[in-house]
Amino acid sequence: MNAISKYLEDAVDHLSAAFSLVSEEARKQEQWQATLFAAIGIEKLLKYVLEQINPALVLKSPDHDSIIVSSYLERVTAKDRIPELKKKSSLDVITLKNSVQRAALFSQAVAHHSQFIHALADARDIAAHRPWSETNQNRIRVMLCRDLYQAVSEISADAQLDAEMFLGNSAHRVAALSQKIAREENLYAAMADKLGAHRAMWADREGRQELVASIRQLTMVRLNVERESFACKCPACGNMAMAFFEPDIDYDRAEGDRVALANVVGLSVVGTTSPRFQ
Repeated sequence: MNAISKYLEDAVDHLSAAFSLVSEEARKQEQWQATLFAAIGIEKLLKYVLEQINPALVLKSPDHDSIIVSSYLERVTAKDRIPELKKKSSLDVITLKNSVQRAALFSQAVAHHSQFIHALADARDIAAHRPWSETNQNRIRVMLCRDLYQAVSEISADAQLDAEMFLGNSAHRVAALSQKIAREENLYAAMADKLGAHRAMWADREGRQELVASIRQLTMVRLNVERESFACKCPACGNMAMAFFEPDIDYDRAEGDRVALANVVGLSVVGTTSPRFQ
């Protein structure tokens, strides 16, 4: 096995190390370590993808002499020419971001996850050269807990590799975590859209005093009628709003009617803090 064919071996080592550190409760040290390992592992995986097409694609300067020295030196029969070839060649390889650009031409999965990989490269640079406090902690959490697993799984499938070779003993844990974060982020995005639309609607209604008074009166009536309800401040527009809840119910076949299984008591809203939706 020559040097360039070891990219896959390195990718397995670094990505499995990254996944072992991935957790929602990861401390700062574990976060930047996972970021470094993940970025290195992804870079090696992309270089493996490129070398399977043509080993010259990983070289910064893929000239004749460099290609021979990097990939075919053992096949050179003119042994006296080897020192000259080495002197004239350059074994410098491309960066992670350049690897993304080249690999995206041959892999739809790489193209799909290119934005994530570029963000991971930027986070790696901060971890290596700047204070880690400059990173967006929530973005790092999503990148490591959701995006990394998805990217590695899909790029592996594109390259006809088994993704579990990169996951080590963390396969089931990180798969479940990625799905959990994806569901949460989808909910946050949906709620942000709903609150944004609501905020815009009330900005348009603000000058229509009769309509506002009518809706306020309707809200007061419903507060008096709806048993499981209470007044609160709307997190979108700041107006008075009504929050309500219902007991957990099920259908009782014996009685032929719905029966309450549980009731929530003593619930009240004293404030809302939703920085995602500001």
